[in-house]
Amino acid sequence: MPYCAKCGVEVDNNIKKCPLCDFPIPDVGQETDEQSINVFPEAENIYKDRVSIVKNKVFFIFEIILIFAIPILISIRVFYPSITLKINYIINCIIASVFYLFFLFGYLNIYYNILGIGLTSIVLTYKLDSIDNNISWFYSYAILIILLVMAILYICVFLYKRSKKENKAIYILNYIFEGIGLLCLGIDSIISYRINNTIKPSWSIIVLISSVAISLLILGLYHGLPGRVRNKIRRKLHV
Repeated sequence: MPYCAKCGVEVDNNIKKCPLCDFPIPDVGQETDEQSINVFPEAENIYKDRVSIVKNKVFFIFEIILIFAIPILISIRVFYPSITLKINYIINCIIASVFYLFFLFGYLNIYYNILGIGLTSIVLTYKLDSIDNNISWFYSYAILIILLVMAILYICVFLYKRSKKENKAIYILNYIFEGIGLLCLGIDSIISYRINNTIKPSWSIIVLISSVAISLLILGLYHGLPGRVRNKIRRKLHV
């Protein structure tokens, strides 16, 4: 049986007010409805939705501008045939930019985006090299360099995703510098092989050593900082 919270007298279950002091008796025996409305609102993160809306608007604006630029350039080519070659270069670059924007805005998985950018680059470089009906540098340099860049990007993304470190974003700079070093080494090797029929890198060795040294320096400086400073950097960079 309930008791009066003011005077302590015992009252019946159906009594709403204390018969002695007229103090209201709360109905503590009533079972709560499981489907009752929660007085506390559920936490909802709307930041991603807002970012997605803005990103879609920006994407469609740029896409529309690029698509409408193509017929304008075609009409210019008709009236000014003397600059047909230059217009063809620009049209091919604009068409490739339509696909580049889609992949760069990250609408697909990152591995598919890298693949899409690589395939778009291969098609674009082939078209640019074949506009004058003379394939000269595409097979010798362009396609090999594009495949090299794709391989380096895949390796960096794979290592980043497999990393079990707490603050993985701190290591992005290291991947960038190390990737630049490997890319320069590959480009230098491709050029030397095409010119001298032998792989003999030269300047890329200096770039590779410098990039690795900068990467190690960044790691050393970060881990050598006091914990308070590292936490401040994490908050500033949102990592």
